[in-house]
Amino acid sequence: MTKESRDAYERIKHELTNAPVLLLPDFELPFKLYIDAACSQGLGAALHHRQIVDGEPREGVICYISRQLKDLEARYGATQTEFLCLVWALEDLHYYLEGAVFEFHTDCTALKSLLNMKTTNRHMLRWPIAIQEYRGNMTIIYKEESGTLDRGNTDSEETETPILGISSSELHNEFFSAVPKSYANPKKCGILLQLLQQKYRSPELESQLEEPWLRAYKDNMFFHIDGLLYHRERHTSALTVVDRDNIPLILQECHDCPYMGHMSEDRTKERVASTAWWTNWEQELSEYINTCERCQKGK
Repeated sequence: MTKESRDAYERIKHELTNAPVLLLPDFELPFKLYIDAACSQGLGAALHHRQIVDGEPREGVICYISRQLKDLEARYGATQTEFLCLVWALEDLHYYLEGAVFEFHTDCTALKSLLNMKTTNRHMLRWPIAIQEYRGNMTIIYKEESGTLDRGNTDSEETETPILGISSSELHNEFFSAVPKSYANPKKCGILLQLLQQKYRSPELESQLEEPWLRAYKDNMFFHIDGLLYHRERHTSALTVVDRDNIPLILQECHDCPYMGHMSEDRTKERVASTAWWTNWEQELSEYINTCERCQKGK
């Protein structure tokens, strides 16, 4: 790189990371989130604001974020990489976007199908869950509506295609169809569903709720979307399971299957925590791994 090229690069970097391009956030105003993903390379996002500067409305940048793709992520298709970029950006910028109204801009129109899909893919299982808490405040604008994004690293004509290059999960559609039916048992979570569907708290119903459901409900750890009940902790949400017949399948999926490779208890715990939740799951997981024949032989 010549001195002129280096100086030009440093000048552009300075202009992009200082006023007037860079703005301080105003949490009373809506945000704009722009993302772009380069397959086999990396993820990038920019958070924007439209503010009044020197008496005139102007859109500026609050912050930029980026990261490289991991080895496994580099094998994803273009649409899956874009979906990953959205989930990563929402989680990384949660301190700006939680509870805020914002627009999400993308140049990947095929992403529309994934945002409304109930995927059974093990890698993508938590992605729709991760964005649900933002959906009520998020307006999605695709390229043909905004005209602001450069497609750059995406195909000129992207079509909706089947998911390729990612190992499939054993959690089939029958599993997700059976889970809502198990919620009908009032002793387990029927009362909880009634509480979540009401606008105001009901002490009478709360008194009928058993622990640990009651404690988790009061801590606002449950939410109900599309017939499925989810349990959240910090920035992770997991499907709530009450039918014990489904638990062995989840444990096998998160520990025994070939692409999990009988991971350690801590690693398996991370996988289960982002997939499903049920009462006393950590103790049951520990017992399951301690009685796993293959794991015991490997010690």
